[in-house]
Amino acid sequence: MNQSDIHLLDLPNEILIIILKKLDNIDVLYSLFGINNERLDILVQDDVFINILNFVKTSFIDSKLDRFCTVILPQKHYCVKKLILETTSLERILLAGNYPNLTSLELFNFRQETVSRYFTNDLHNLKCFSLTSYRITFHYDSLVIPLLRRMKHLEKLALYLRLRKRYQFVVDGKHLYNEILANMPQLHTFTFYMSTDNYIQHLDPLQSIDDIQQAYTNIKYRQTTCIIDYFDWFKATFHIYSLPFTFTRLEDITSQFPTIGFCTVTYLSASDVIPMEHEFFMGISRDFPMLKCFTLENRHKQEIHHDELKSDKNASYIT
Repeated sequence: MNQSDIHLLDLPNEILIIILKKLDNIDVLYSLFGINNERLDILVQDDVFINILNFVKTSFIDSKLDRFCTVILPQKHYCVKKLILETTSLERILLAGNYPNLTSLELFNFRQETVSRYFTNDLHNLKCFSLTSYRITFHYDSLVIPLLRRMKHLEKLALYLRLRKRYQFVVDGKHLYNEILANMPQLHTFTFYMSTDNYIQHLDPLQSIDDIQQAYTNIKYRQTTCIIDYFDWFKATFHIYSLPFTFTRLEDITSQFPTIGFCTVTYLSASDVIPMEHEFFMGISRDFPMLKCFTLENRHKQEIHHDELKSDKNASYIT
C-alpha cells in the first residue's frame, strides 16, 4: 500500500484509540458520535470519552451545545460520572438527562438563581463536589451553606469563594466545622480558598492571626494558613486557604501577602496604597512559577535601586 493511500480508518482500533485520546473528549464526541460510521461510533462510546465531561475548558458555540443536549447526552447520560460546568450552561445540560451514575460535580461562576432552582433536595449520590466563583458573592450564608448541607455523603470537597458583606468578617475553623464539615462524616479531602472583604468600620474588633489560626485545629484534612490584608484605613480582606495551594487564581493581594509557593497559580492580581518594592516582585517571580497573567494597581511609584538591578541580571522588572 502506498503511503498516500493510507487513511484514518485504515488504522487498527488500538492506534485510533491512542490518537483520539490525544484530543479533547468533548470535541471527539461532538465530531464523531452518531455519524453513521459504526466502527467510529463504537470507539467514541468508550468510557474514557464519556465518564468525565468538562464543558468549561472547551469554547462552546450554540450548535455544539445543541448537539450535546439534543443528541449525545440523552443517549449517554447514564455513562457520565463527572460533570464540570459553567452555570450559564448548567440548566440545559442537567435537563438533557437523569445522570444516575453522576458522583462528581464541579461548578464555575456561581449564580444564585441557578443553584437555588436546581439543588433543592439532598444529593445522596454525590461523592465529589467543587464550587469555584471568581466573582464576588454576597450569598454565602444564605445559599452556599444550605447547598453544602444537602451533600451529606461527600468524600471530596473543593471551594474557591470570594465573599463580601458577611455579618462575620472571619470564616474561622469553628464556622467551617459546625456549618459544613460536621455534616459530612465521609469527607476525607477538603481543599479551599476563601477571601472576605469588608469596610473596617463595619467590623467587630478583629481577632489576632494566632487566635484565628488556632480555631483551625479541628480542620484535620489539610494544613491551613490565613492573613488579613489592609488596603488602606477603611478596607480589609481576610484570606484563608488550605496548603498546599491548589487553585489557579489569586486576587486582591497586597505587598504584605506571604509568598510561600503558589505553583499552580496562573492569574494573579495585586493592589496596594504603599509602593511595591523590588523585593515584592522578586518574590512574585520566585513563588509563582506558572504565572501567565499579572495585574497590578499601585498608587505610588516603585523605588528602584540601581545596585539591586545590577545584582539580579536575570530578573524582569515592572516600573
